[in-house]
Amino acid sequence: MQNEEIKDSFKAKGLKKAKETLDYLKMSDEERWRYERYQSDLHHQASLYESTFVIGKIEGYKEGVADEQKKSQLKLITMVKKLAKKGLAIADIAEISGMDRTEIKDILSQ
Repeated sequence: MQNEEIKDSFKAKGLKKAKETLDYLKMSDEERWRYERYQSDLHHQASLYESTFVIGKIEGYKEGVADEQKKSQLKLITMVKKLAKKGLAIADIAEISGMDRTEIKDILSQ
């Protein structure tokens, strides 16, 4: 390393990292400050992206759960109506569905 340089054509293991370190050490104080600022900005951008991604996944999960709850509620309402149409008593429908009688009466009165 007479010229304090590691050429890009060198392929030995670990030389890429050594080249990056050497390049960093050869920078002036201002260049080093700008490089560190650039690295910090990249880290911040990646962090923002990650946060946005995670928030989006959480919101999507919540929407999925809410959709499933609506579907379950609709199935339960449909079942209550079918059971009533078959002539089952409200007490029997309550026992089968797990709902209380007031809820069943409300559904059937709609």
